[in-house]
Amino acid sequence: MQIFGAVLLLLLAMIAEAHAEPTEADVALAQTLFEEGTALMRAGKFADACPKLAESQRLDPGGGTLMNLAVCLEKDGKYASAYLAYNEALAVAERDGNKSRESLARDRIEVVSALVSRVVIKVAEDAQKIDGLEVHFDTASVRRAAWGAAAPVDMGDHVVTASAPGRRDWRGVLHVDKPGVVFPIEVPVLEPVPQSPAPPIVVPPPTESKHTSSTQRTVGWGLVGAGGVAFVVGVITGSLALGKHEEASRVCSNGKCSTMEGVAAEREADGLAWAANVAFGTAILTAGVGAALVLLAPSSTKVTVVPALGGALVMGRF
Repeated sequence: MQIFGAVLLLLLAMIAEAHAEPTEADVALAQTLFEEGTALMRAGKFADACPKLAESQRLDPGGGTLMNLAVCLEKDGKYASAYLAYNEALAVAERDGNKSRESLARDRIEVVSALVSRVVIKVAEDAQKIDGLEVHFDTASVRRAAWGAAAPVDMGDHVVTASAPGRRDWRGVLHVDKPGVVFPIEVPVLEPVPQSPAPPIVVPPPTESKHTSSTQRTVGWGLVGAGGVAFVVGVITGSLALGKHEEASRVCSNGKCSTMEGVAAEREADGLAWAANVAFGTAILTAGVGAALVLLAPSSTKVTVVPALGGALVMGRF
């Protein structure tokens, strides 16, 4: 069964005998602490006396010091720690063959065992399924094997916490205020940490699109301008053609030219008329194509993708 952090003072004493042989300085300090601790016990100051006895036991383990520590813990109301200390003192007394201490330890174990409070940490069935769930009692980790087990604990306020990745931490306070009572506490299902909504994804128009739109408009207006120039050329050449035609009419009779001057004027008039027709055709074609490029050039586009139930909502300005 897992023992919680409420008995840390006792644990120091329990592991002391596994240490190396104490030095002379350790022995001297341990004796001083033992004398101070027992003096505080006689004065009824058990809360101050127990730590000194525990440290004395750590520095120079001994059956007498351990028994005094157990008595001090009992008098201080730390029955769980006292119960464990008495059991350790009993083992040491049996090993040393000290019958008087062995008898005293057995008597006190029988009395104190009825006063030991216990805590049962239960974990809700659905909570046990949470990946990475960790449970702590005060500062000690409570492993899965200890869930639901009754563990001895000293009286006082104790904190039970639980945590898991992606879940809200849980904290419960357990008031152990009566000796010999089992105090249950249950770790509930930890609430999931709410996920922040994803921000809208703004997709700017591609740079090349802006460049293509600008180029298309420029070319379009250039063609419109070229069409205007071609139109002016057509007007001028058409006017010249009419002038030459009138000149040929003056020297020719009944539409027949018999003189070199009339024939030359008529040919020049025909050439200018052809040039005017070409200019007008070019003006119409280039201006039309240019106007189409300007009108059909894409405008700047802004697209916004907003997450929505079952998919996404696309909004934009085109």
